[in-house]
Amino acid sequence: MTISTPSSAVQPASRTAHRVWIAGGISTLLGFYYQDTAPRLSEAAGKAWADDLEHFPREVIAAALDHWRRTETYRPTPAHIIRLCQQAMPRPTVVPISDEPQRVRVTAERGLEMMEEVGLISAGEAELWRARHEAYRESLSLGVAAAALLQRTAEARRMPTARE
Repeated sequence: MTISTPSSAVQPASRTAHRVWIAGGISTLLGFYYQDTAPRLSEAAGKAWADDLEHFPREVIAAALDHWRRTETYRPTPAHIIRLCQQAMPRPTVVPISDEPQRVRVTAERGLEMMEEVGLISAGEAELWRARHEAYRESLSLGVAAAALLQRTAEARRMPTARE
């Protein structure tokens, strides 16, 4: 739903010029199709067309009007031209924000050090986690069979496991 400004409101010259250009283009396009009366765009119809199309750039509207004139044999409605304009609009691209600070990943070792520093874990717990992490990394390189062996070794040492 488009909210239009009242006609009594002061409009910027460029917006008014764009709306007049739209009305002229629509009036020209509709003039190509049979009508009982003279091809004249009523003020209300011109306003409705301008309300619907004013947020599209001129090039896009012109391309849509040309396409319709060349390919269709019946009068368009605003919905027809809006659809063509939407199809002709370039897709937006995502631009990364450069002001955002780059995030630094923390290694497992540094994470353990940080937890020790603030007292979340003791030095002994940190050593157990280091050993477990090392066993896990070795299991990734050795495969599943070796992982089971390393898991049994860890259990034998009473290290914390994923099941606990």
